[in-house]
Amino acid sequence: MGRRGNQEFINNLIKKIRNEIPECVIRTTLILGFPHESEKDFQILKQFVIDNKFDHLGAFTYSKEEDTRSYSMSGQVPEKTKQRRLDEIMEIQKWISLNINKRYLNNVYDCIIESYDDVNDCYYGRGYMYAPDDIDGSIIIKSDKKLQLSKSYKVEIIDVDFFDIFGKVVD
Repeated sequence: MGRRGNQEFINNLIKKIRNEIPECVIRTTLILGFPHESEKDFQILKQFVIDNKFDHLGAFTYSKEEDTRSYSMSGQVPEKTKQRRLDEIMEIQKWISLNINKRYLNNVYDCIIESYDDVNDCYYGRGYMYAPDDIDGSIIIKSDKKLQLSKSYKVEIIDVDFFDIFGKVVD
């Protein structure tokens, strides 16, 4: 796709960031099935994801969009292949995310309350580890007292799953 840098450069950059800022959060988004993406290319990408263990990873399949150079390119990847690749990447990331989320257990973080879910009787919040976008999970917070939206609270992380973490407000 004409991106700058190569795999070695990116791998080294990620290692450097993690060494210098151990609590950093690294996220990325992938396109699966770009024209001419071979099975070998996909295997290299899978290994890249495994090796770099992104904190958050979003992925989607390539789709033809008018007025782009790739729209009329030969080598279009079949939809079924694109979907299989997406499913494989997300299955890998699911387990990476679970293991990364475990590092938050029993720790306390400042969390901003974003919304309340009256059906599930919980709040949704954000800590430094979650960006307000569609690839990161949420901090799901239970509280016996009413919390104020847009206000920050100290939240202890008491459980995790693949993409979300669960907490309770502490004083």
